[in-house]
Amino acid sequence: MLKYNFFLVTTCFAYILAASPLKVFANEKGLVCSEQLGSSINRCPSSMQTVARNASRIPTIYSSCGGGLETCIDDDYPYNAHKDYFTFFDVDNNDTVKFEVSVTPNVYSANGITIQHGVKSVREITASPDEKEVTELFNDTLINKSNLDKALTLRRSQSGTVRDATGQVSNVIAASQDACLTALDYVTNNIRGCRGKLNRDILEGVDTNATFAALISSLEQLESVINVFIPDLDLSNIGELNEFKLVMKMHDGSKLVLDIKIDKGVAQIALDELGSLTSDGSTFKQARELGTGESGSLGEAYNIAEGFFVAIHCTPARVLSSSEYHVAARVTKRDEDGNEVVVIVYQRQDTFVTFNKC
Repeated sequence: MLKYNFFLVTTCFAYILAASPLKVFANEKGLVCSEQLGSSINRCPSSMQTVARNASRIPTIYSSCGGGLETCIDDDYPYNAHKDYFTFFDVDNNDTVKFEVSVTPNVYSANGITIQHGVKSVREITASPDEKEVTELFNDTLINKSNLDKALTLRRSQSGTVRDATGQVSNVIAASQDACLTALDYVTNNIRGCRGKLNRDILEGVDTNATFAALISSLEQLESVINVFIPDLDLSNIGELNEFKLVMKMHDGSKLVLDIKIDKGVAQIALDELGSLTSDGSTFKQARELGTGESGSLGEAYNIAEGFFVAIHCTPARVLSSSEYHVAARVTKRDEDGNEVVVIVYQRQDTFVTFNKC
């Protein structure tokens, strides 16, 4: 099995020259290219043949013979072309394109007389089964990642049904389906236990869900082939193939986003505070630092009132003096210093606002 010098940016060939007889050994080079694997990898060039030609240089060789041309004609003349090989692994199209570049070196005598002008010619040849397997495994991994991305893009309807991006009822979340009703449920200690149940759903999904299993299997196969066939290629930098986002859009307009990374079959889960939104469109980071405005559901308003994740301000005069607002709930709790605090949830038509009584 051939081993390749793979790269993400074109580099020069390294040539090995022998003094007598003059020889240049062939070199193998390859490029994994895709638009869908991520920003760490380049898209496939529009003219692969041109890239293959330009990546192979014509070396200059000085013969040890002296005098004129007639003294240099021997068994080694004309100096035969050597062959370089350039393979493109087009992941998006599941296509492996290979070129053979024949290179004849520039040859000069010891006193600078041209013995032979260097030339390059390129032709497309059939890639080996091993080379095709690399592309197929990358493509298989890409398809499985896409399927998992769709399975982890969820939407909760007002009736409570959770569907994925394909429109199917989600089979990724089970225990957490009735526990996570609004995005802030994940960060507050409500009695439904959204955070713990959703985390367990994800961890169990890695072990048992067919979509997770297909991706993990393809990643393991790809890593095995890379380690043997193209050991210089770092899988961790190729489009973050083992990283995902669970996105759950709630019926009240809020959105929960979790970062999931699978490392050796184990899921690591982290809250994305900049991707997650409250029902009024504030990021979780903004809500935590600055507070938030009107809520689209009483459930989110309760979360704000009962928890300490979102900053809560005092009731403004405009609310106290307005007949549009009426009290929907009162929550009594103790702050971090042990002081009793009353939080009031006001309702105005279909929206809710939460303020401290102060």
